[in-house]
Amino acid sequence: MTLKVLVDPSGKPVEVLIARSSGSRPLDDAARAHVLAAWRFRPAMRDGRAIEAWAMVPVRFDLHRD
Repeated sequence: MTLKVLVDPSGKPVEVLIARSSGSRPLDDAARAHVLAAWRFRPAMRDGRAIEAWAMVPVRFDLHRD
């Protein structure tokens, strides 16, 4: 799946959209919620200053039972 993430100047994700679905709504929703709650990014820079910008982030699931 691929997420489109709006990252603020501090590196915090402020909006997450599903750009390409995993095919499973529960997995899409879980990935989106996790990125908003726990991920931090290096912000985009313009003229030496951090700016808000969109990033495309691929997410790969590896589901297995032990």
